[in-house]
Amino acid sequence: MTNRQPVTPEPPVSSIPPPAGRDSVKTAFLDAAERLLVEVGYAQISTRRLADEAGANHGLIHYYFGSMEELFVQVLERFTERLLDRQRAMYARPVPFIEKWRTAWRYHEEDLAAGYPKVWLELQALAWNLPELRARVAHVNAEWRSVLTEAFSAALGEYGVDEATLPAEVAVALTMTFEHGAQVERLSGIDTGHAAIVAWIDRWLGGLGALPGDREEPSQIEAAMIMRLIDELLGAWSEAWAQVAQLTLAPNYETMFNSSMLRLVNPSDVVAVLGFEVRYEIGRTAESIGIPVSAPISFCIPHSSLEPILPRLSATSWYETAKEVDDPVGRQDLTASLQNVEVPVKAILGGVELSVDELASLKAGDVIRFGERANDPVRLSVMDQAMAWGVPGKVGDRVAIRLLTPLQHVMEA
Repeated sequence: MTNRQPVTPEPPVSSIPPPAGRDSVKTAFLDAAERLLVEVGYAQISTRRLADEAGANHGLIHYYFGSMEELFVQVLERFTERLLDRQRAMYARPVPFIEKWRTAWRYHEEDLAAGYPKVWLELQALAWNLPELRARVAHVNAEWRSVLTEAFSAALGEYGVDEATLPAEVAVALTMTFEHGAQVERLSGIDTGHAAIVAWIDRWLGGLGALPGDREEPSQIEAAMIMRLIDELLGAWSEAWAQVAQLTLAPNYETMFNSSMLRLVNPSDVVAVLGFEVRYEIGRTAESIGIPVSAPISFCIPHSSLEPILPRLSATSWYETAKEVDDPVGRQDLTASLQNVEVPVKAILGGVELSVDELASLKAGDVIRFGERANDPVRLSVMDQAMAWGVPGKVGDRVAIRLLTPLQHVMEA
């Protein structure tokens, strides 16, 4: 028969009285767990080690959190909430998306240094074998995905990329997968290719990211911007040439972006090349001046295309063929636009010429006597042109002019 030593049972967790400063003790445990998850990982954290780090009784861990796993997942949720508040505020700023992307990647580097990716990855590994934690960790992922989906949907609209070309869901999935993979590699001491990918994305968004080599094909966002620019240029070109020839310009973008299929003219053909310089700014915000950038763009017109209209390119032909085009809709738009234009209107009360000595001797309280009489009408000028005469007076507490003549050019008195 085996002798058993009597065991004094520990009091149940619920019987431990809550100490003073409940919130401060819980915060101490959360802070300590966050530090230890970053430093040593969940597998190396015992209740006693955590209690020593927090400076509290180890029995209070189960009293407040129920389990170490619950404490760890609350660390992740608290850490995530702080960062999501920061991200939402950043994406809400009225600046170009490329500036938001650069800020987001700077935050990525700061978060790596602060240990957030380590905490998230530790909890993911823990949840692999604990299904009850898996949904909580997945919810954190969903919160990040929601913030990025809203921001990226607006960004794709800003760049003119439609949903069929690049769905926001795909852009978010690619970004999160890349960022997650980059975090795993960085925590393993690997950063090969990371700077190149960040530079490619910056260039893809229209920035000046340094690329590892020349790229022949434009990105989808670059292609959308190029197509928008070309559409506007061709529309303006057709309008400018309307008096010479009716142009029907329909660019083939599939061929345009595939250099292997593109052949403009034979090497021996005569062509006219129209060169333009496109100027724009990158990164202009309300707080900073953008980086000025310029790039050339050329239109190559074969002589065979110009030959039928060459006789109509003389100045004489231009003025002979020019005629007014009746465009009621355009006239209405122009009228509506002009009606909202603000022009400066001035009432000239009078004037006098003073010598330099007289002007230099003026002091407060001096009276300058104009040549006009008090009851003389005053001249009303529109854009510095005399347009009417009127009598000064008051309407309420404001100075006013009552017109004596209609608005038309008048002779000065």
